[in-house]
Amino acid sequence: MSHEIKLDGQPVIINEISSLVRINIDSPFQVPSMRMPQWTFGCSGFGVNQKIIDLVLQKKMRLFVHENEGNKNYIIEYDKLIDLLENHDLDYKVKNTKLKILPKIMFEEL
Repeated sequence: MSHEIKLDGQPVIINEISSLVRINIDSPFQVPSMRMPQWTFGCSGFGVNQKIIDLVLQKKMRLFVHENEGNKNYIIEYDKLIDLLENHDLDYKVKNTKLKILPKIMFEEL
C-alpha cells in the first residue's frame, strides 16, 4: 500500500510493502566543481532534499528516483545509501534548502 506526502512542497510516495520511498526529479544535477570540490564521482547526481533523506533513513527503506528528463527509474538500497552518506561529503545548499547530491553511478538503473 502506498501513500503520498509532501516534504517542502515535493511529493513523496511511500510504499511500505515494497519498502520504497519514491521521488520524481526533472533532471540530474550537474555538479559545479567550484561549489563541491570534494565531488570525485565523475558523473551527474540526484539532488535530494535532506528531509527526504531523513525519511528514508528513519524508515530504513530504499530510495527510488524517477528522472523525468530521460523517463528512467533508479534505485539505491538502504545499506548502500548509508555507506555513501557516511563516507562522502554530499552536502549542497540551494537557497534555504539542504540537499544531498547522490551520485547517479551509485544507483541501479531499472
